[in-house]
Amino acid sequence: MIERNLNNHQIETPSVLNPLYKILVLLLVLFHNKSSKGAKIGRLQICLWGMCGNHNKQILLEYKKSGEISEMPITPDPHLRIILAFAEQKGWIVQVVDGKTYSRYKITNQGSTMLYNLRSLNIYKEIEEGLSEIVGIPDTKIDNINYVWTNDIF
Repeated sequence: MIERNLNNHQIETPSVLNPLYKILVLLLVLFHNKSSKGAKIGRLQICLWGMCGNHNKQILLEYKKSGEISEMPITPDPHLRIILAFAEQKGWIVQVVDGKTYSRYKITNQGSTMLYNLRSLNIYKEIEEGLSEIVGIPDTKIDNINYVWTNDIF
């Protein structure tokens, strides 16, 4: 007979690893995106990476100011496509094809309404404050980044 001791013991994990945190980051990036064409996956990936830690955010802010980073260490998010598909299935975002090889995403009215209802949460305010500094990086700068893919989580 196998006995299991199931204590009510919780393991803390960083909120940046939580898929709901990532969905909220993506929705806020799309909400603040000023392009009528939508946001490229590269922008979403960069913003997710920037929100994973202060060091990442500082690298992006330095790049935004000087534009002189030859290589940026970035960890690709293995769940990005799954999160995008989930948000699209829920009706929060819509995929837009721009006639090139890029997939772009826009937030829908339903996604904006959901964000409006969540704006009183502390995590919402924390993410919005962090993103306010990095969402203004132009697409041309994001397209010109030479990424060095790493296996680090942070």
